[in-house]
Amino acid sequence: MNLSKDSFITVQAAGREPLEIHKNYDSVLKEAIGLYKGEALAFLGLDLPKITESLNVEFTEIEVKKSYVDLLFKLEDDTGLNLEWEAAISQDDMLRFASYNADSRRLHKMPFVTVVLTNKKPAVSYIKDETLAFTPMVINLGERDGDKLIADIKEKIAKGESVNPLEIIYAPLYNSINKSVVGLFKEAAALVPQAIKDEAEHLKIIVLSMVLTNKFVSADEMEELYMVLEELKIVKYAEEKGIEKGIEKVAKNLLNQGLDTAAIAKATGLTVEKLKELQQAI
Repeated sequence: MNLSKDSFITVQAAGREPLEIHKNYDSVLKEAIGLYKGEALAFLGLDLPKITESLNVEFTEIEVKKSYVDLLFKLEDDTGLNLEWEAAISQDDMLRFASYNADSRRLHKMPFVTVVLTNKKPAVSYIKDETLAFTPMVINLGERDGDKLIADIKEKIAKGESVNPLEIIYAPLYNSINKSVVGLFKEAAALVPQAIKDEAEHLKIIVLSMVLTNKFVSADEMEELYMVLEELKIVKYAEEKGIEKGIEKVAKNLLNQGLDTAAIAKATGLTVEKLKELQQAI
């Protein structure tokens, strides 16, 4: 798989908490599924024809207003797939997804299946009234077994079988009896070098998973998360493999969105002086 040098995620810092990353669900969905669209259907558990290409996700209305869906793909049978992320699905969200489905069909001249990823039990899962009937597929990652996932990944590594990178990235959203969100992240991230053959992908996978994990941790757990990053020796590993430029790319994205410098230093291992140098170059 050829990965673009510019494919690192862009993250926005929230105004409330200096260490909280805002709107990271959509960002990780677009980045992770976009990078690994070949593995997306297996990860989602969807029995659909293969994805053949990514489609334009920008709709221009007559009033010259633009709206964007999360991800659109063309499938092997000339139908389409719309992937959306929504933490808490409301009636308004369902109406919006129905609108996206109609707009996608109009723009690309093909029928679309809408799949919504979430990590909570949805309050609404369909719309049916006198004027509209719409039922997307809703996949709740929070119902998936994180302990079994880690065990399955270890088993695949032992057997020399391939591991879906998306399972590792989204592991922190899974359910676990004994492990915290940080604990799931730690176990999954530690398996990356063994599970993924392409060394250039290792940092990307860990950073994407870290961004998701960050959303679900308290201030105390945040320090634990950073300790895990240090324990994994991500920076040292990257330098040994010659991918330090990738770390700098991530750091630039975080700086550009206003994330706290100290937080970036802990997450990437770069010095404050190096971050100041990168900031001046932005």
